[in-house]
Amino acid sequence: MLRNLLWTMVAVFLACEAVVAVEQDSTEWKPNSGKDLEVTVPRLSTPPKIDGVLDEDVWNEAKRIGNFVEVQPGDNVRPAVETDVLLGYDSENLYIGFICYEKDVKQIRATLSNRDEFVNDDFVAILIDTYGDLKRGYIFLVNPYGVQVDGYQGANNSDMTFDTNWKSAAKILGDRWTAEIAIPFKSIRFPEKEAQHWRATFARMRPRDSQYTYAWTPISRDIPSLWTQTGHLWIKEKIIGGKSHIEFLPYIIGSQSGYLPDYDNPCAFHNDWSWPSIGLSAKYGLTSNLTLDLALNPDYSQIESDVVQIDVNTRFALYYPEKRPFFLEGSDLFDTEINAVYTRAINDPFLAARLTGKVGKTAIGYVIARDDHTPWVIPFEESSYSISSNKRSLSNILRIKYDILEDSYVGGLLTARELPGSFNRVTGLDGNFRFLNNYFFSFQALGSWTKEPNDTTLFGGSSDLTFGKDSLTSRFDGESFTGTAYELELRRSARHWNFNLSYEDYSPKFRADNGFIRTNNYREYGAWTGLHLWPQRWLIEETHPAIGAGASYNYDGELRSYWLNSRIWIRLKNQTNFNLWGNFQTSRYADTTFSGIWNIGVNLQNSYSDLIMGGVWLNIGKEINYYDYPPSLGYEQSIGFWTQIKPIKKLRTNFRYNHYWLWEKKGGAKVYDVYVFRNTTTYQFSRHLSFRLVTQYYSYTGGFQIDPLLSYELNPFTVFYFGSNHNVQDFGTPCGIRETNHQIFLKLRYQFKTTPEAIFGKVVGIWKR
Repeated sequence: MLRNLLWTMVAVFLACEAVVAVEQDSTEWKPNSGKDLEVTVPRLSTPPKIDGVLDEDVWNEAKRIGNFVEVQPGDNVRPAVETDVLLGYDSENLYIGFICYEKDVKQIRATLSNRDEFVNDDFVAILIDTYGDLKRGYIFLVNPYGVQVDGYQGANNSDMTFDTNWKSAAKILGDRWTAEIAIPFKSIRFPEKEAQHWRATFARMRPRDSQYTYAWTPISRDIPSLWTQTGHLWIKEKIIGGKSHIEFLPYIIGSQSGYLPDYDNPCAFHNDWSWPSIGLSAKYGLTSNLTLDLALNPDYSQIESDVVQIDVNTRFALYYPEKRPFFLEGSDLFDTEINAVYTRAINDPFLAARLTGKVGKTAIGYVIARDDHTPWVIPFEESSYSISSNKRSLSNILRIKYDILEDSYVGGLLTARELPGSFNRVTGLDGNFRFLNNYFFSFQALGSWTKEPNDTTLFGGSSDLTFGKDSLTSRFDGESFTGTAYELELRRSARHWNFNLSYEDYSPKFRADNGFIRTNNYREYGAWTGLHLWPQRWLIEETHPAIGAGASYNYDGELRSYWLNSRIWIRLKNQTNFNLWGNFQTSRYADTTFSGIWNIGVNLQNSYSDLIMGGVWLNIGKEINYYDYPPSLGYEQSIGFWTQIKPIKKLRTNFRYNHYWLWEKKGGAKVYDVYVFRNTTTYQFSRHLSFRLVTQYYSYTGGFQIDPLLSYELNPFTVFYFGSNHNVQDFGTPCGIRETNHQIFLKLRYQFKTTPEAIFGKVVGIWKR
């Protein structure tokens, strides 16, 4: 089977290499270069009205740029349609207008949705690196209905968790669609200088038979950094950013909750009424590039449940993404190769503060929070455990990154979580260096110092589970220890040939309580190599075949596992993606070595239709059956699908289904038969008002979840929510289908801005009275 898969991949390699890309005739057309990509933005005499129609005389004062190139799927070729951009500014805002010409406006894709939620639409993009350090910048997206998406764009990845206030509107006309955008200088950060020099580009996404991407600046596939290929924007006067105002975000939540106090008596349900919860967050721009956030009883409520993950036949804690706004902004600064910062480890903070920004070449991030219900993820070699508590803790997280050279930095990280009589502290260095244009070397080294709580009721561990050469116990019994973790990586990122060499080293005593460490006590070596090809002929637009191998040993030198894997990803015409993979592995668990572990999978996705899009996947193979003791080698299979249906512009419904089976052997007794079904249906009355219904069923627990929500979002920070969460289960006779818990809530959060001078004036006025 392995030999056949490898021969298949070799055949695809050779076939793709034999294909010659067909490019459009460009004898009379050239992409922008040199002075074409240097723009001085003019000051406008009056602010334009942001209504999506570029018909005001003031737009004649703006700088017009255009001559976009197709960077996907074509390689810097002339696009099928033209795009123009208008630029201007005044003392308050940067103004951008887009004119997106179209051959047939009926083919334009647009979804009326909440901000940050449109998928596979036409849209325009603004990318601005206000510091000009070529590391990270802002990204603003707008679709033909004026719906907004914002985030941070790195050198080759994006983080769409950032939210800020800005204005946008769009209009579909007879032969084009247009967009108007106003980005307040108070909503972004930039250096305090007499003039601004920003790096920027502008782009347009146009999904048709292919996912066409056009950009103002040509993008070379042989340069592994987006920002080094951007143009130059000049604002030749001093502008004022975010230092002149304070934002306040008070909120109030009223709720009624109920729960089942005794599962042995499901007919008895208890209801609780609670006083409204009130809290306050504040944001103050200390300078145009440093921001201080404070929160008292912060609004960390989630209005949507986490997607259920199938957790059978697994030994390790499950990772859930962060959704709370306070922790999302600037979260990419704290991301490192070792996941030493996982903000969901700060579970229920009463008081929190955060400082983020950049001074010169130094980026700074600092978080302090008091948590009233402290959780732990406790890692060991063959398992990890998630526990919760009502213990209070104080967390401090400090992150510093210093830019050096191009696409390179060195950084430091310090985290500390303190509880009465116990603590965990982590400190270390990391860096990323680009050299010879296409090569990167990155490293991270951390040391931890832990003193466990002396309370076995929090975590009793296992009597036969010890760790370290001094055989420390797994339970919380007040032991102290230190540990280390290292990660090294050398990689090549280029047009065609890419590779990666990596090394990971986690000692048995390494802990990061403010992070998410799934396992430790291992040394792992890994390597992969692959090709990146753009045939642009027949059905294939792009393909990535790759092969990799690795091995892992514990600190006693015993084999944990070694593996060989291969995959091929293909982008086809008509917005179709195909992915085929195979993994072959030998692993050691519970003093037993299991050879013959393998899995083969396939994934197919299509987004050609605006009415319906979706994907299916299948995975089969042999895996260790951890349910048995002693463990054995079982046969597993998983299938799943997802789809989005959008019958009208205001209504969309998403289905997701995942099913997992495990048998003792192929055709043998069934060990697990578990599935998850989730549906999210949203009706959008307007850009700001929507109703959403989430339903979810997990067969393993028999739990059914229903989450209706009516929301009005004036902007990312001023919101009104009325909704509920219900968990339901069938208990059979005599109680039948009953709720196990629910919460009904009404939430109002309002943003208002003022200045320190205004606050001081009011205080003085009150004092004089």
